[in-house]
Formats: sequence, C-alpha cells, structure tokens
Amino acid sequence: MLSEVSGQLNVDNDPVLLSKEYFSLKTVTGASYTTESNYTHFLYDDDTAGGAISVTLPAPSGHNNFSQHKKIGSSGDIIINCPNGSTIDGTGSYTLDIQYEAIGIYSDGSNYFIQ
Repeated sequence: MLSEVSGQLNVDNDPVLLSKEYFSLKTVTGASYTTESNYTHFLYDDDTAGGAISVTLPAPSGHNNFSQHKKIGSSGDIIINCPNGSTIDGTGSYTLDIQYEAIGIYSDGSNYFIQ
C-alpha cells in the first residue's frame, strides 16, 4: 500500500524518506482540489470522495517540472481542469475515467501537455 503521511512516503507501511525536490505524493479524497506545486505525484481516491473529483491545475507558469496524476478508485471520474486561458493538449480539461488510469503532464509556461 502506498500512502503519504506528513510529507513522508510509506510503502507497505514502511517509511521511505524522499526530498520534495524529486518526489512528493499527495492523496486526494475530497470532491474538489486545487493542485499544489510542491507535490509531483497525485493519487485521486474517488471511492473515498464518494464520486467524481474536480481538480484545478495551477497556472502553467507556476507548474514546476512534471507531475503524475492517477485515479485509484472506481466510483467516479477525475476531471483535471486548466486555469482560464490554458489547455492540456489543446483542450480545457482532461478526464481520467478508468480505474488505475494515469497521465503525466508538463508545462511550457503557457499550456500543459501530456507526456
């Protein structure tokens, strides 16, 4: 089991300490979330949230490096939204609708792209 507790990554309940500059994990369990730039990996638990989760990305100019987004539940969609005026591969949002589906995204400072 992969989990995050107080900035520490736990794998099968054994802690693994990693620098936030290289890898940091955030598990999202609420229906709405605005991503934080100090995390590089996001797990969206739509089962705990009770359905769909709406995610808002930061402005592309504030998106550091590369981020991974993964749906781990099976009860709803994960809708990743861009802030006004930006896109993900030309569209305003991207939906993860299959359990364990994931995408990696990066920014050129103006828009987002799927890797």
